[in-house]
Amino acid sequence: MAITQKEIARAAGVSPASVSLVLRGKPNRLSQESRAKILAKASELRYQAAPKVRKVSAAGGCIGLIVPNIFNYFFAEIVQGVSDCVQKKGKKLLLCTTDGSEDADRRAIRSMEGAAVSALLITASEDCGTAMFRGLHCPVVQVDRQSPALGFSSVILNSRKGGFLATQHLLSLGHRKLACLSGPRQLVSARERLEGFFWAMRDQGLPRSEDDVLEGDYQYQSGYALADRVLDGGYTAVVCGNDVMAFGLMKRCSERGVRIPADLSVVGFDNLQFSSLITPALTTVSQSGFTIGYRACQIAFQELENPGATRQTVLLEPGLVIRGSTAFLGGTHES
Repeated sequence: MAITQKEIARAAGVSPASVSLVLRGKPNRLSQESRAKILAKASELRYQAAPKVRKVSAAGGCIGLIVPNIFNYFFAEIVQGVSDCVQKKGKKLLLCTTDGSEDADRRAIRSMEGAAVSALLITASEDCGTAMFRGLHCPVVQVDRQSPALGFSSVILNSRKGGFLATQHLLSLGHRKLACLSGPRQLVSARERLEGFFWAMRDQGLPRSEDDVLEGDYQYQSGYALADRVLDGGYTAVVCGNDVMAFGLMKRCSERGVRIPADLSVVGFDNLQFSSLITPALTTVSQSGFTIGYRACQIAFQELENPGATRQTVLLEPGLVIRGSTAFLGGTHES
C-alpha cells in the first residue's frame, strides 16, 4: 500500500500541511531541521508522489490520429484531411501507425492516453470493444471503419452501396462470371462491400457463390497473389475491395499477357490519385479520404466544445468513376 503524506507527518511529528509544502518544494517557514526530518522520513518510508494528472480541454493539448499505415495512399489522404483541420484550429497532430495490428492499436491508444491528447481519431485495425479505450477520457471518433460495439461518433462511407455500384456496372456490361477480391472479412467495411457485391448479383437473379470470393488484405501483394486464381477461374470481370489490390492484380495480368479490359474487366474501390494515371486507367468507386478525415476532425472539435453532444454517424455516399479498365463482355468499350 502506498505511503501517504499523513503517515509521513505522524512519523516526523509535524502537520500534513508542512509535509505537503516540503515535498512539493513550496516556500515555507519551517526550520532547516524540520525540513530535513520530513525528507528523511519520506525516504525511509519509501514515499512516492502520485503522478500528476494533466487536464485536457478544447483549449489545449493536441489531436491524436491512429491509422493502419500511410503507404496506402487512401490513409495518407485521411491524414492530410485531419492535418488541415487541426492546423485551422491552431492545434497540433500526433500520428501513430499500427500496421493493421490489434495489439499495436492497444499500444497506440495507451500512448495517446499518456500524451493526454484532447481527442482521438482512429481507423481501427479490426472490430474492437470498449475495453481497449478504458482510461481514455476524451472524445473518440472512428474514421473510415466503424465498430458497432462502440458508442463513439464515426465518419464512414456507405460501403455496401459502393460494392453494389461496382458490381452493377460490370453486370450492365454483360458480364456474368464475376469474381470479388474482398478485403479482410474481420473489417466491417470489407464485409459491407462484399454484401454490395452479392446484392447486385441477387438483383440480376444470379446465384450467390462463396467460391467467387477471394479474400485479400487490402494490400498490393494480396491482389497480385490472388490474380492467378481469378485468371485461371474463367472470370471475365473482377470487383476489387480497394484500388491497391486492383493495382497488384493488374500487374500480374500484364505479366501473363492478359489484356485489360479486352480479356478481363477490373473495378477498384477508393479512387486514389494514381488510379487515373495507370494504363489503362482504373474504373473505381469514388470516396474521398481527405473529406472523411476532415469531417471526423470537425466532429472531434464539436465534441470537445460540447461534451454532452449526441454521438453521430456520418454516412458518406460513394460514386462510380468509369475509366478504361472496364468494357462490355467481348472487349468493346461503352459508347
